[in-house]
Amino acid sequence: MRRCRAVPLLLALAVGQAYAADVIGTGANGANGAAGGAPGAAGQAGTPGQNAVANALGNADAANLATATGGKGGNGGNGIAGLAGQNGGKAGAGGKGGNAAATAVSAPAAGAASALANANGGAGGAAGVAGAGGTGAARGAGAASGDGGAAAATARAVAAAGAAASGHASATGGDGGAATQDGATGRGGAASSTLELTGHNAVGYSYAAGGNAGKSHPQAVNRRGGDAAATMKLRGTGTLEGYSAAVGGTGAYDASNASGEAGAQAGSHSDARVTGGGRVRVSASAAGGLGAAGGGAGNSGGKGGKSRAGAYGASGTGEVEVSVTQNGGLGGNGVAGARGGDGGDTSLRNAAGGATKGALTLMQNAHGGSGGNGTGAADGGKAGRARSALKIADGAAARLDARSDASGGNGGSAEGTGTAMAGGNAVSRVAATGVGELWVSSTAGGGSGGYSATGNGSAGGNGRSEASGAATGGKAVTVQAAAYGGVAGSAITAGEKGGAGGTAQARASGKSDAGALHVSAIQQSGPGGFGGNGAAGGDGSDNTMVNAVSGATAGALSFYQRARGGDGGESRTGPGGKAGGGDASLTLADNKASSLSGWVQAEGGYGGNSYETASAMAGRGGGARGAIDLASTRAGAGVSATSVANAGTGGYNENGYLGDGGDAMSLARATGRANALSLAQASGGNAGATHGKGGDAAARSEALSQTGASATARATGGLGAVQGDASAYAGASSLAAGGAARAGAHAAGSLGGAVADADSAGAGGTRVRAVASAPIVNGEARGEARSTTSGGAAAAVDVLSGTPVAATVSGAPNAAARASVLAGAPAVAAAFAGGEMVGHGAQGVSYLQDQAPGSIYTYESTGQFQFSTAGSRQLLLGFLGASVLNLGFQQLDLNITNHGTSIYAQSFTSLAEAQSFFNNRVLDLGVVAGGMQDLVIRAGWNVEAQSGYAFDYALGIAAVPEPQTWLMLGLGVALVLVFRRRSGK
Repeated sequence: MRRCRAVPLLLALAVGQAYAADVIGTGANGANGAAGGAPGAAGQAGTPGQNAVANALGNADAANLATATGGKGGNGGNGIAGLAGQNGGKAGAGGKGGNAAATAVSAPAAGAASALANANGGAGGAAGVAGAGGTGAARGAGAASGDGGAAAATARAVAAAGAAASGHASATGGDGGAATQDGATGRGGAASSTLELTGHNAVGYSYAAGGNAGKSHPQAVNRRGGDAAATMKLRGTGTLEGYSAAVGGTGAYDASNASGEAGAQAGSHSDARVTGGGRVRVSASAAGGLGAAGGGAGNSGGKGGKSRAGAYGASGTGEVEVSVTQNGGLGGNGVAGARGGDGGDTSLRNAAGGATKGALTLMQNAHGGSGGNGTGAADGGKAGRARSALKIADGAAARLDARSDASGGNGGSAEGTGTAMAGGNAVSRVAATGVGELWVSSTAGGGSGGYSATGNGSAGGNGRSEASGAATGGKAVTVQAAAYGGVAGSAITAGEKGGAGGTAQARASGKSDAGALHVSAIQQSGPGGFGGNGAAGGDGSDNTMVNAVSGATAGALSFYQRARGGDGGESRTGPGGKAGGGDASLTLADNKASSLSGWVQAEGGYGGNSYETASAMAGRGGGARGAIDLASTRAGAGVSATSVANAGTGGYNENGYLGDGGDAMSLARATGRANALSLAQASGGNAGATHGKGGDAAARSEALSQTGASATARATGGLGAVQGDASAYAGASSLAAGGAARAGAHAAGSLGGAVADADSAGAGGTRVRAVASAPIVNGEARGEARSTTSGGAAAAVDVLSGTPVAATVSGAPNAAARASVLAGAPAVAAAFAGGEMVGHGAQGVSYLQDQAPGSIYTYESTGQFQFSTAGSRQLLLGFLGASVLNLGFQQLDLNITNHGTSIYAQSFTSLAEAQSFFNNRVLDLGVVAGGMQDLVIRAGWNVEAQSGYAFDYALGIAAVPEPQTWLMLGLGVALVLVFRRRSGK
C-alpha cells in the first residue's frame, strides 16, 4: 500500500496517484486569517483548504481503494474595534473547504475485481467577528463564512469472466462554515458519486450526500446545503444487486435575520442489466435538502429541495426487482416572526422500469416534504404534495408486480398567531397490462396538518389512489388501491378546535380473459386533530364509497371494498370530536365469471375522548352502512355477497355522559343461477362512557338462486348503559324446481327481533316457504328456516339446538321421503294411502338460556305450501310426532289458513294436550276446489327457559270420498269437535 500526502509545491492540490491497492489523498487545511493590526482595521480572510485527489488506477489489481479528503478552510480574522468616531474593522471571510476527488479502477486479467472510492469535501472556515464601532460610529461589516468543498467519487470494477465484481462510490460534500454576526453561513459542498461494476454476481452502491450549511447566527443569513447526485451501473451475469442514493445537504436551521435559501437538490439513477437468467435487484433514492431557516417578520424559511430518481433493471429470464424512492425536502422553519418555508413537492412518472421473461417487480415511492413552522404572526409553510404514476404495458414477464405509493408532507405549524397549514395531498396511480400473472397495488396517504398555538388546527391532507390491471393468457390478476386521509392538526387554545381529518378516495379495476381476478379498494378518512387546554377535538371525516371496484373475467371474480370514517380528535378539558361515518356500497351484475363474490365493509370512526374534565362531552361514534348487491346470469356460477358494518365506539368522558356508539346498517343480496350465499352483519358501536347508549344495528340478507340459496343476517346492538336495539332479517329463495334454501337470523340488543324466511319454487308453479320469527328475549333473538323442493324430506327441528325458533318445509317429497316420514305414524300413513303427499314440514322452539323461573317467551313459526289441484280434493294434514325438552311448555296456538282464510284454529295450554294432538293424528281440512292452493300452517309459541318443543307434519290431498265415506269422515269431524269442547275452545 502506498500513501501520498499533499506538498505545497503542487499548487494547493494534494495528489496521490499510483497503481497500488490503496491510495489516500488529503488536502492541507487553509490558514486562518489574521486579525486587524490597528483600531478599525479589517480582519484578513482565511485561505481555502487544499484540494485532494486520490487515484487508485491499478487495473491489474484485484482490489483498489481511493480515499480523498479536502482540507478545511481557514477561519477569517476578526476586525478591530474602532476608536471614537471610527467604524469597527470588517470581519475576515472564512476560507472555502478543499474539494476532493477519488477514483478507483480495478480490471484484473483473472479473478474477482473490487473498487472502492471515498471522497469527502473539506469544511468551510468560519468568518471572523467584525469590530465594534467607536463612540458614534458603526460596527464593522460582517463577512460570509466559507462554503464546504465539493466531493466526487468514481469507482469502476471489471471482473474476469465468471468472477464477481464489487465496490462502492461514496461522496460527502463538506459542511459550510459557521456564521458570525452580520455575515452568512457557508453553503454545503456538492457531492457526486459514480459506480460501474461488471462481473458474475456484482454488488455495490453509489452514495452522495451534500454537505450541510454552517451553523446559524441570529443576525446572519442562512444558506443552503450542497446538492447531491449519485449514479450506478451494473452489468454481467448471475446476480446483480445494488443501489444509488443521493441526499441533499441540510440548510442552516437556527435563528437568522433574513429569508433562508431553498433546500439543496438531489438526483439518483441506477441501471442494472444481466444477461441470461440472472437476477437483478436495484434501487434508486433521492431526498431534497432541508430549506434554510428564515428569521424576522416578512421573511420565510427556505423551500424544501427538489429531488429526482429513476431506476431500470433487465434480465433475459431471471427475476428483476426495481425500486425508486423520491423525497421532497423539508421547508425551513421561520424564526422571530418569519413564515415557515414550503415543503418540496415531488412527482414520479414511470421512474421505475424493467424487462424480463421471468418475474418483474416495479415499485415507486413519492413523499412530499413537510412545511416549516411559522412564528409570530406568520403562517406555517405549505406541505409538499406527492404524486406517483406508473404505467406499464409488458408483453414478456411471467409475473408482473407494479406498485406505487405516494404520501403528502405535513403542514407547517403556527407557533404564534398565524395560520397552520393543511397536510399535503397525495395521488397515486398505477395502470399495468401483461401476459403473465399480474399484481397491481396503489397507495396514497395525505400528510398531517400543522398545529396552531392560538387558532384552529389545520386539516389533514387528502389521499387519492387509482389502480387498474389487465392480463391475458388465463393468468390471475390482483388489483388493489388504498387511500388514507391525513391526521388533522391540533389546537391548544380554549374556544378553538382541532382540524378536520383528511379525505380519502380509492378506485380499482381489473380484467383477465379467463384467470382468477381479485379487485379491492380501501378508503380510510383521517382523524380529527387533538384539542388541548380546553380546545375541542377536531371531527373525523366521513367516508363514502360507491362502486369503487369493477372487473371482468371468465374465471373466478372477487371484490373487496372497505370504507372507514375518521376518528374524532381527543381533547384535554374540552369536548371530544365527532367521528366520521363509513359508507360502502357495491352493486354489480355479471354474465361472464365462473364464480362471483364480493365483500363490503363499512366502519365508523371512534368518537373523541374528553379528559381531565367533568363537564365536556365525549364524541359520538361514527355510523356505518354497508350494502352489496351482486348478481350473475351465467349458468353454474355461484354468487357470494358479504356486507359488514361496524359502527364506531363513542368517546370516553369522566362524567360518563354522551359518547354514544354509532348506528350500523348492513344490506346484502346475492342472486345467481347456481348457489347463492349472502351474509349481512351489523354491529352498533359501544358507548365509550358509563352512561352512554350503545348504537343500534340492523341487518338484512337476501339470497336468490336457481338451485341453492343461503342467507344469514346478524345484528348486534352496541354495549353501553343501555344496549342498542337490533333487528335482523334473512331471506333465501330457490327459484327453480329441485332447489333448496336456508335462512338464519340473529339479533342481540335491548329491543328488536330476528326473522328467518326461506322459500323454494317447485314444478308447475308450486312453492313452499318457512318463516321463523323471534323477538329479542333477554338480549337475544334467533331464528332459522329451511325449504326445499328437491324431493327429500324437510329437515328436522332439534329441541336441543338452542335455536329459539325454527321452521322447515319440503315440497312434493318423493316416494322414499314419503315412506321415511310416515314410517312412525301409522294412522297418518293409512289416511294418506292412495293419496298424494304435497308437503312435509317441521316447526319448533328451543330456549336453552338459564333464566329465572316463570319467565315466558313468545315466538312464531310458519310453513306455507302453494300447490295446484286438478279438481276438487280432500285436504289432509297429518301430525307425525312431537319432541319435548323439559316441561317448560306453556301454550301453543295453531292456526291454518288457505288463501288467508282460517280453516282451522286450536290452542293448547298443557303439554299433555299438545302431545295427544301432535302425535300420529290426522286433520281433515275439508274439500278444496281445483286450482292453486295457498295453505299456511302457523304456530305461536309460549315457553319457559330451558325448554323446547317441536312437531313435524305432512300435508296431503286425496280424492273426494264417496258418500258412504263421507259418513265416516263426518264422524271424525264430530270427534274433533268433541276434542275442542273438552279443551274449552
